[in-house]
Amino acid sequence: MSNIIHVNEFYSFDVEEVLKSYGIKPDEELYSLLKEYMQRFKVQWPAYGPRTVELVKHCLDLNTKLSDLPDDEIHRKYFPSGAKY
Repeated sequence: MSNIIHVNEFYSFDVEEVLKSYGIKPDEELYSLLKEYMQRFKVQWPAYGPRTVELVKHCLDLNTKLSDLPDDEIHRKYFPSGAKY
């Protein structure tokens, strides 16, 4: 499978380069989860904000992008009401 994600005719990104820029090592569990997330949803994981195995797995389990997560326990854990970013 190619590491290049073609979002549309104007935009694409290299999953490996994105993960490298995040400082995540290929042998880490988070690396493979984020790679799966980006390939499935054709979006990058946000550069700023939480980046945990639990949160990425939750997105994959629900088959939902981070921005579309329901207001459930895990969402509130990482994005508490009233938090300013």
